[in-house]
Amino acid sequence: LVGLPSMPGAALLVGWLVLAALGVRVILKRPSMAWLLVLPILLIRIIFFAILDDLPPETGDPPNYIALARSVLAGDGLLLQDPMYGPNLRALYPPLYPLLLAGNAAVFGLGAGSIFGLNLLIDFAAAGTLLWIGRGLDRPHIAHASAFLYLIWPAFVLNTPVANKEGLTLLLALQVLLAFVRFEQRRKWTA
Repeated sequence: LVGLPSMPGAALLVGWLVLAALGVRVILKRPSMAWLLVLPILLIRIIFFAILDDLPPETGDPPNYIALARSVLAGDGLLLQDPMYGPNLRALYPPLYPLLLAGNAAVFGLGAGSIFGLNLLIDFAAAGTLLWIGRGLDRPHIAHASAFLYLIWPAFVLNTPVANKEGLTLLLALQVLLAFVRFEQRRKWTA
C-alpha cells in the first residue's frame, strides 16, 4: 500500500476536512458568527506550536533567518556565515523578513514563542487583507471563507512556529492585489 497516508496522517486529513467544511458552513450560513472561528484557529496553531517546538529545524532557511536577525541585532547588517556557501554572505535572502524578525527580537527576544507570535501576526494580517479584498469585490462571504481556510491551511499552520518568509510573501502579494482592487474601485467612481 505504497503512497497511502499513515493512520495518524489520514486522521489529521479527515479532521482538517471536517473543520474546513464546518467552518465554511458557519461562515456562509451565519456570517455574524464567523468571529467565533478565531478560537479553534488559535487552538490549532497553539497545539501544533507545542508539538513542533520540540523539533526545531537545524538546516535550511529557518536557522539562516535567525542568524540574519542576530547579525542585524549585533550591528553587522544582513550578514550570513554559511559553511556551504562561504563566510560573509550578503543578499542571499530577501531582507524584509529577517529585518522584521530582528525588530521583533529586539522587543520580545528570539525564542520560539517570539517567532510564533510574529508569524501568527503576519498570517492574521494576510487573512485581514483577504477580508478587505472580498469587501472591495463585494464578496464578503467568500472572503471570510478564504481567510478562514488560509488560517487553518496545514502548510501555514505548520510554518507558524518556524522562521520562514512564506507568510510574509503571501501577505505582500495580497497587499498588491488589494491595491489593484482599490484602484479599480476608484476608477469606477470617477468614470
